[in-house]
Amino acid sequence: MGGSAGRSAGARTRTTRRRRCRLPDHAVDTKAALMSRQAALGLNSLLPVIEGHQPSRGGCFPAHGRRDLPLLAGSAGLLYPDLSSDLSSTVSNWGNMNRKTVLKLSVRGMLAAIAMMSLPVQAQVPAAGIEATQVAVGDKPYQIQAAIAGSGKYTVIFESGFGSDLRAWRKVAPQVAATARVLTYSRAGHGASDARPEPRTIAQNTAELEQLIAAARLAPPFILVGHSYGALLVRSFAARHPGQVAGMVLVDPSDERFSPALRKLDAARTAEDDSKFASIVPPKFKPELALLQPVLDSGVLPLAGKVPDVPVVVLTSVQQAGKAEFFLETQEAVAIKRDLHADFARQFTNGWQVVTAKSGHGIQMEEPELVIDAVKKVIDAADKGHGAAGTGGI
Repeated sequence: MGGSAGRSAGARTRTTRRRRCRLPDHAVDTKAALMSRQAALGLNSLLPVIEGHQPSRGGCFPAHGRRDLPLLAGSAGLLYPDLSSDLSSTVSNWGNMNRKTVLKLSVRGMLAAIAMMSLPVQAQVPAAGIEATQVAVGDKPYQIQAAIAGSGKYTVIFESGFGSDLRAWRKVAPQVAATARVLTYSRAGHGASDARPEPRTIAQNTAELEQLIAAARLAPPFILVGHSYGALLVRSFAARHPGQVAGMVLVDPSDERFSPALRKLDAARTAEDDSKFASIVPPKFKPELALLQPVLDSGVLPLAGKVPDVPVVVLTSVQQAGKAEFFLETQEAVAIKRDLHADFARQFTNGWQVVTAKSGHGIQMEEPELVIDAVKKVIDAADKGHGAAGTGGI
């Protein structure tokens, strides 16, 4: 808007533009359409923007792009805003929000973030050189979006975080596929995968991963890589199939002990954070959160057995916002997360923790080399027989 334009005219222009760019109802309100500066357990410190898909001159994304807004949800307990794939960590002009508004809203400790893509999900390539396909899964087949590539002794399975699809691994999977078989996929109801009627419990998500592995004819030994909430699913699968798992990489993982630890520090502030997050979760994900919240509150992850004593690398973000406006952003909360991650790694004969302050929660997007190196470290340890698949257990 030119400098000669009057204040009232500018207001009318901005109002009109907001109407033209209004997000669909399923996409959460404008406030939720931002990634937190640092959400639960030390999340990404910058607003996400679409790589290669910038807003149009009017500040709007193409209509067909708004149709495919993937949800990136975070949790005041152990769910985080998970980068869905084509997000960078550079603050940029996004839609109609000025920088002041963006920075004000980005400090929330448990916001859902929305990535506005300018291509339909089905047309997107999740990772350079790895094309996604539809795999028929189950006795009564349903379609799961999956990308499979590479070859090698190990099959590396990537499990995305809450609300994220297979594109979360676009900066990691191609490099890993140079030396191993890799699978990235979108859970039911995510990306281009069919939704399922079954309740979205940890056990159900694990069972559907088992079905996908069978349908895709993937063979163990498996290296499991899980980000955030995906780390809970990785542990669930490992407990059910200890003899098939040769190692694990947990990327800023959820830990079921976190919420109880925060409540010991300040129950009121923890409850306030939980309430704020629950209020902005879109209807599509509320049922899954309702099933998961009791697990997070209990501090006990329901597993079918013991997780095998295999090589494990835990990647931990300790990046902090300049000013913590929510309990989950405080130094105390970040310190608790770091200690819990370290304790988890110590439970394994060959367990390592890698700490970074350069990345927020989306380490696989901001420092993908850390994840790639962690996978290599786990594979090297597995090759040397440090914790053979199925041995021991925690």
